[in-house]
Amino acid sequence: MSLREDFKDVAYDKARIAKKEIELLHKRKEASINHIIETTHKKTEKDLLKIEKKLIKETQIKLNIEESKRISEINQKIARKKTECVENFIKLLENELLNKIKKKPEKYFEFLKDKLIEFLPLVNIASDVYTNSSDLKYLKKNSIFKLLPEKRDILKLSDSTIDTLFGFKIVDRHNTFCIDYTFESLILKHKQKLSIEFMKIFPICEVNVKNAMEIFRSKHPEVKDIE
Repeated sequence: MSLREDFKDVAYDKARIAKKEIELLHKRKEASINHIIETTHKKTEKDLLKIEKKLIKETQIKLNIEESKRISEINQKIARKKTECVENFIKLLENELLNKIKKKPEKYFEFLKDKLIEFLPLVNIASDVYTNSSDLKYLKKNSIFKLLPEKRDILKLSDSTIDTLFGFKIVDRHNTFCIDYTFESLILKHKQKLSIEFMKIFPICEVNVKNAMEIFRSKHPEVKDIE
């Protein structure tokens, strides 16, 4: 074998080795590129999910605030409407009672007499009985002392009238004792019950915004909370 052929064989060997090394380098390069792409993709996806979560969280807060404001406004309107209905109901009741008193005054005065008989035994100190002007005229004609003569020394029918639809007040002369059986007092006692009944008709709305964060976490459980 000639020297020329020896160099040729060596050149072929070197070329094969070089080719294998180049192929290996290409494989390593491709593997490195694929690793970088995969890692970058995972990191990008994770970062995007975190950004998405942060945006959802911020949006959820804004939505809850906005929804709470709207619900609050609705509830305020409901409360105003409920109050309006209660007041209108009281006015209707007042008109109805006035009409009944005008149509059948004898029944009303019988009722007034019975109530005075019921409460006067509770009065044991000097006191005044106050009524509206219409009832005062009746009671002057039909003295309350005829109802309970034993109270003559401590009870006085006052000439000062009170502004009430019906009923009376018994107040001791030192203002330490008071029996208030007026329309307004009775309505005040039952107004809370009326309000409750009207609240059943106009219930208060509750804030119930769908929780977007819970939906997001169920789809992406791997995303940790953002500090």
